[in-house]
Amino acid sequence: KAKEAKADLELCLELRPDHLLARLRLATVHMATEDLEGAKRNLEMAAEIDPDSSEVHSYRGELHFAQGEFVEAKAEFDRAITCDAG
Repeated sequence: KAKEAKADLELCLELRPDHLLARLRLATVHMATEDLEGAKRNLEMAAEIDPDSSEVHSYRGELHFAQGEFVEAKAEFDRAITCDAG
């Protein structure tokens, strides 16, 4: 299923590279399949699309956490909270 989801999301992003939700969902597919570099790449692109998105920062926090980068994870989670408050 992950392979099919990845293909569908990549097609969507070919048509609309600035589609934030598709970019975030593709990052989660990469995380689920342990392709952390793919997840990181897509989250960086998502941050370029909407740098003030709480979802972007939350997912980036999850990625840092998965990589054992706890200080960076906390910073991203804090940023997500700040984005929601603003």
